Amino acid sequence: MAKKENFQEYVTRTQNEIAGIESKIEAEKLKKLQLEHKMQRLQNVTEYKVNKSKKARVSRLITRGAAIECICKDVELLDKAEFFLLAERIFSDPVLRDEIAKMVVGRRERAEAGEAELQSTIEDLKEAGYWKSRRKE
Repeated sequence: MAKKENFQEYVTRTQNEIAGIESKIEAEKLKKLQLEHKMQRLQNVTEYKVNKSKKARVSRLITRGAAIECICKDVELLDKAEFFLLAERIFSDPVLRDEIAKMVVGRRERAEAGEAELQSTIEDLKEAGYWKSRRKE
C-alpha cells in the first residue's frame, strides 16, 4: 500500500513543480527575446542592403554625369530637354548599342537575381509581420 504524503511533503512537491515551471517560462522568454533580436538583425541587414543599393545607384549616376561633363564641357550648358535629346541620338546608334550589349553580357541577369533575392527576403519579413521600415515605401 502506498504511503500517503503529509501536508508538508505536498507543499514541498508543489513548490518544486512551481519552481520548475517558472524556470521553463524564463527559458522560453529568453528564447523569444533571442529570436526577436535575430529577426531585428535580419531586418537591419536587409534595410542596409536596400539603402546601400540606392546609395550605389545615386553615386553611379552622379559619377557618370560628371564623366559626361568632363568629356564634353559644353554639355553643362544644355538644358534638360536638350541633354536628353543628345543622349537619345547618341544611344540610338545601332553600332554603339551592340558594343554596349557585348560589354554587359550576363550582368543584367546577375543584378536582377540579387535584386529578386533581396525583394524575396523583404516579402518574407512582411508576411511574418516583422518588416517595420523606417522609410516610406
